[in-house]
Amino acid sequence: MPTYLIHGFRWPRPLIRIHIILQNLDDAAAEWLIAPATTETLLENFTELWPQTVTNLPNLRFVEQFDTTDESPAACSQPYAYVADICEQVKLGIEVDEVRGKV
Repeated sequence: MPTYLIHGFRWPRPLIRIHIILQNLDDAAAEWLIAPATTETLLENFTELWPQTVTNLPNLRFVEQFDTTDESPAACSQPYAYVADICEQVKLGIEVDEVRGKV
């Protein structure tokens, strides 16, 4: 299973649902933020709410933990999603400072 270095913040699923409801984001799905329509809708919403912040974070993306091998009925979304400006797969011998310096 790959491991990623993420710089951003953890967004609890209940708060994602509340944000989507309060902002009336019909095309967003709280359970699957990396769906193209959800990502696009949330990025547009973030740009409206915090234009300066989004401008300073051009690589902003949504990241979710997901087990592709779990096809059981109990498989569901994790309690958190992540909003990150750095998302880099960690491979053996990676230099964290090099990854941080790319931004």
